[in-house]
Amino acid sequence: RLSLPDTRYKDGQPVSAFYDEATRRIARLPGVKSAGAISEMPMSGIHSSGSVMIEDTSVSAPTHQPKTGLPYIEASRRKVTSGYFATLQIPLVAGRTFTDADSADAPLVALVDSDFANRFWPGKSPVGKRIAINAGRAMTAADIKWRTIVGQVAHVKHDSLDVEGREEVYFPQTQSDSRDMNIVVRTDSDPQSLATAVRREVLAIDPTQPVYDVVTMDQLLQSSTSQPRFNFVLLSIFAAVALLLAAIGIYGLLSYLVTLRWQELGIRMALGAQRSDVLALVLRHGMKLVGLGLAIGMFCAWLGAHLLASLLFGVSTKDVVTFTAIPLVFVAVAICASLIPAIRATRAEPSIALRSE
Repeated sequence: RLSLPDTRYKDGQPVSAFYDEATRRIARLPGVKSAGAISEMPMSGIHSSGSVMIEDTSVSAPTHQPKTGLPYIEASRRKVTSGYFATLQIPLVAGRTFTDADSADAPLVALVDSDFANRFWPGKSPVGKRIAINAGRAMTAADIKWRTIVGQVAHVKHDSLDVEGREEVYFPQTQSDSRDMNIVVRTDSDPQSLATAVRREVLAIDPTQPVYDVVTMDQLLQSSTSQPRFNFVLLSIFAAVALLLAAIGIYGLLSYLVTLRWQELGIRMALGAQRSDVLALVLRHGMKLVGLGLAIGMFCAWLGAHLLASLLFGVSTKDVVTFTAIPLVFVAVAICASLIPAIRATRAEPSIALRSE
């Protein structure tokens, strides 16, 4: 992250020139594939939003600017350099991305994401449409500075993996004069190994400029998902303890039932029952209890699965694989827990059972 002080970098060309030179120098470093910059990094928790007015009166929007009657919405707004989309490999859906030709003196341009385009022009390309940034309620039509949409890019989850976020609008840093930017660098080796070189290139432009918060995208993503991962570990521990308690419970119950029916099992064997018959009898009794418990548990899990929706990513609350695998795990655990009492039951001696009677 870089934050250029306004005492040395007034709004205008010096700010753009700094970031152009910085990304150009960094992109030439050995091991660097591309470099760019953005005002707010994805997964950083930093937000920037504001009103975006749409010149197309045929679109429907919840709010209209009172003086012009034109629709506008609150959208996330990002300032980027020309190399940002290639560096983060954000797909271009239609049109083009920004180039060096989109300077401060060039016509104002913007990019919108797929969510923005699909909301207002479903099934159509937004390229050529015009929008305006900071077109507030008090502005008249003469005050509005229109930007032409030159491209559409894929939607990026800036907040977190489980939050889609607002529609997004991008515009060139050269036409926004943003002093606070994040330089992004794509490498073909360990990113941390280039941190010193990147810092050196920035200091070569301005020796007094601090470079801070140097992280890899993996680290940024892990930081963003730390709470869900902690919840997952916690729930996994609880689930493992519950499974262990269930196994101990099944073992204890069947051991007790075998003890109560010890004489009966001995008599059965005295009358000709095979050990395999006694083993199957005990296991069958245990599986009936497990089957009843699974039926009740699966029904309750199906009804209450929506309570875990906020903790899930990429998995439905009614995931078929989960609701198939979990019963199989419980059945396997139940069989293992039932096996010891069942084997013990096959050792019931007829003579001991008859003597007890």
